[in-house]
Amino acid sequence: MQKAVEPFTQAELVGHVLSHEKFLAGSPGGRRMILPMVDLTGLAMPRRNLADADLSGASMRGCDLSGTILDRAMLFGSDLRGSNLAGASLSRADLRGAVLCGADLSDADLTDADFRPGQIAAHSALGFVAVSQRQRAGMPDGISSRIRADVNTAFATDFSDATLRGAKMNGAKMKSANFTSALLEEADFTSANLENADFTNAVLSGAQLMGSTTHDAIMDRVVHAPSADALARRPALLEALAGHQVWCLTNGKQGGAAQVEGADLRVVGDALAAGQLTGLQAPGACFVRLNLEGAFLQAANLEGADLRGANLRGADLRGARLTGANLARADLRGAILTHMEIGGRTTATDLTGARFSYADCRGAQLSPGQLDLADAAEARFDKAA
Repeated sequence: MQKAVEPFTQAELVGHVLSHEKFLAGSPGGRRMILPMVDLTGLAMPRRNLADADLSGASMRGCDLSGTILDRAMLFGSDLRGSNLAGASLSRADLRGAVLCGADLSDADLTDADFRPGQIAAHSALGFVAVSQRQRAGMPDGISSRIRADVNTAFATDFSDATLRGAKMNGAKMKSANFTSALLEEADFTSANLENADFTNAVLSGAQLMGSTTHDAIMDRVVHAPSADALARRPALLEALAGHQVWCLTNGKQGGAAQVEGADLRVVGDALAAGQLTGLQAPGACFVRLNLEGAFLQAANLEGADLRGANLRGADLRGARLTGANLARADLRGAILTHMEIGGRTTATDLTGARFSYADCRGAQLSPGQLDLADAAEARFDKAA
């Protein structure tokens, strides 16, 4: 019986990277990187040249591949969940069946890359068996290192909750790809094959789809750029929010509490950073990528609000209602989410059903058991949390 694959160390990986770069340069001692089904979880390879490397089925969850050259690389069925591929070059790379949930592909070059459905099949005593997309951290006992592509049990490439802001995907093969809840602002899909792709709840503001094939693509609840009506409402929103801050600072003696339910607050830009917004009524509002750093949002009603990618670093959210809010990929470093104590009474911070997928929560203050009813499985916390 073969034991499960042991994770690589950073030193071991560096040795393979250096050898591969020698191979590309034609230098003595060089050797092409061929590491199928290995476990590279959490390791770093930033700004290296891994063109033509074979990492089929590898577990590279949480890896730092920022600025790395992966042109024509074999990444078939690889697990790149939560990895940093910002600015990476993946031109003509084979990413069929890859898992890229929560990955950062901002400004990456994915020109002519292949993201069609695919699956890894491995050899066992029972013959070739399909390996789940989620089983990338090491092969189970009894399965050999021999692998092949299995198109009969193919999975679509998964970009759910990923960031592809400004990514270039010209001519990419993305049939049936899953882009649910992905952040795709300014992404270039020119001439890409997006047939049957799922864009449910994706942010597509400024995305370029000219010449792309979108037959049977799912576009439910897609978030586009602010509408003309939202832009026209900007002066009134700014006035209401300014009045709310005066209301907070004067203990309700001046100004007035703002009611911005369902508003597209992206139009106000950085006006809310460090703002006095205690008690703000903004259920269902759109805060996508807004700068709310240091904002005072105690007892605010943010039920069902879209806070994906928002900067909430150091924000005070004590007693806020975040039921069903979407905080995927939000920056919550140092944010205060504990329950609020006023005059001996406790006002709970309600996180029931809130999504924290791939959010950065390092240093955030939380009350015990507070995340029990929230979706925080892929959020990043301090090691001690």
